[in-house]
Amino acid sequence: MKRNFLCGLIASVSMISIGAYADPVPDASSAALTSKGYVDDGLKYVYKVASGISDGAVKSLQNIVGAPANGSDPATGLVGDVEALQKTVGNETSGLVKRVTDLENSNGYTAGTGVKVTPGTGDNPSTIGLDVTTSANTTYVFKTDANGAGTWSEMEVADTWDPTFLTTP
Repeated sequence: MKRNFLCGLIASVSMISIGAYADPVPDASSAALTSKGYVDDGLKYVYKVASGISDGAVKSLQNIVGAPANGSDPATGLVGDVEALQKTVGNETSGLVKRVTDLENSNGYTAGTGVKVTPGTGDNPSTIGLDVTTSANTTYVFKTDANGAGTWSEMEVADTWDPTFLTTP
């Protein structure tokens, strides 16, 4: 009995609620669709802001950003700065690309006083390091002479401390 009553109640509620969706409601206002009001308000705001921008503000922004180079006209502003940076980095004869390539091939890098260049092989890149023959547990310092030539020399490091040095004259 309870089961029949519950099924009947559910069926009745369903039939009543179907009527609410069956009647078409004319869309006379933005209240019919909740998000429509938000969209309309947003579009009105964007239009108001865009229509308030003066030609002077647009021209000022164009001057800051600049324009790409056309033929003999050099680019100016941010566009010109980006083009100059691209030329500096990408220049294969003097730019960053060449320097990285030279380092990888060890071309243009030569060992100097205290500097050692090890050319790379296969997938291993070239390395630049200090030209020092080391001993275990030592510290080195680069000493130069009056001509600027120098060598790596082992530096003496005190590893013991005499506690009487303050009281001994």
